[in-house]
Amino acid sequence: MFLCALLRLAVKGLPVHTPLVVAVAALVVAVAALVVALAADLASGVLPAQRAASRDPVEAVRAE
Repeated sequence: MFLCALLRLAVKGLPVHTPLVVAVAALVVAVAALVVALAADLASGVLPAQRAASRDPVEAVRAE
């Protein structure tokens, strides 16, 4: 909705109209994508770090 307002100001005569339902749906999709990306980031960073922290350092180096 904000983008439509900017387009309306930038380009005079441009028929830009976004219904509220479409704007809300786009916001929900953006938030869902952010949540999925954050979950993937945490899973790929925190889980291996916790696993490595729980191992004995001498055994971890010896195994590699």
